[in-house]
Amino acid sequence: MTISFSIITTTLDRPELLKEAIVSVINQNYDKSLIEHIIIDASPKKTAKDTVEKLSGGVDFAIKYVHMPRVNIPTAINEGIKISTNDVIVILHDDDLLPPEALRHAANRFDEFCQRGVDLDIVCGDVAVIRTNHRTNGFIVERVINLNFSIYDLLFKTPYEPTKFIKRSAFHKIGIFYEKFNYAWHREWLLRAAIMGLSSSHTRTVCYLFRRHTLSTTLPLIWNEYKRLKWLKEHLIMDKNLISLAKKCNNQVAITLLKKHLMRESMSGLRLSIKKAKIQEAAYYAMFPMFVDSGLYIKFIKRKFITSHALI
Repeated sequence: MTISFSIITTTLDRPELLKEAIVSVINQNYDKSLIEHIIIDASPKKTAKDTVEKLSGGVDFAIKYVHMPRVNIPTAINEGIKISTNDVIVILHDDDLLPPEALRHAANRFDEFCQRGVDLDIVCGDVAVIRTNHRTNGFIVERVINLNFSIYDLLFKTPYEPTKFIKRSAFHKIGIFYEKFNYAWHREWLLRAAIMGLSSSHTRTVCYLFRRHTLSTTLPLIWNEYKRLKWLKEHLIMDKNLISLAKKCNNQVAITLLKKHLMRESMSGLRLSIKKAKIQEAAYYAMFPMFVDSGLYIKFIKRKFITSHALI
């Protein structure tokens, strides 16, 4: 079985990082005729165009440049899926890298299961978190993370979503990414896939390099309270929508875990809102636990916040 890959990268005003991402695709130890790399440039200034043109001349696979100014990531990725032509979709963020054997490992796993008569929808790999070694201009591996494709891991652990290699047919089965989300779009799709029973397998090899750096758009979520609240809101909506889906699929495990996650994210948002005396935000988050366990919610409020000046 011959597996072809469509790698989709969205980028915004980071040409130097994008260059390294494209080079990591060029360095793949895999048949280049089975690769295409689609670059979606969200910058109004077309900052990625020169980088793509310089690199595409000397490679023996297709690099496609698409200009979509000011779109969010899921909209750009969905457009990349629509114009892609190969069997498996790979999402590579412009500040991350693929190790040289990534595509070969994924193809081998798809082929292994195909020989058993199983048509896999998703192959998962491990992720190495790396940072730049400024002395050598190389990279230091901080840790290697192994996560299973399970509802629990997707909800309660950092899933490092791009480590998933997704068959094009999987999008035909359950739909594309939810474009109204800016933060939860990829996790929502993977949870949707798990709830609806798409087949997956995990290869215990590093297939993705997640880079920690000062220009990261992921790290600000840790300390930027405004973005954290927006992130939490999306996850509350995600949980409620997926609970409805899990009920339709009669997936009791998913229902239980999603309710626990909804409760946790609600309480987290409530604490953050109360801390900053954001009454409207607090009222918003206070609504959600009531749909899960009103007794536990009331007990929590009485213990933690009944004397808070923010609520008086």
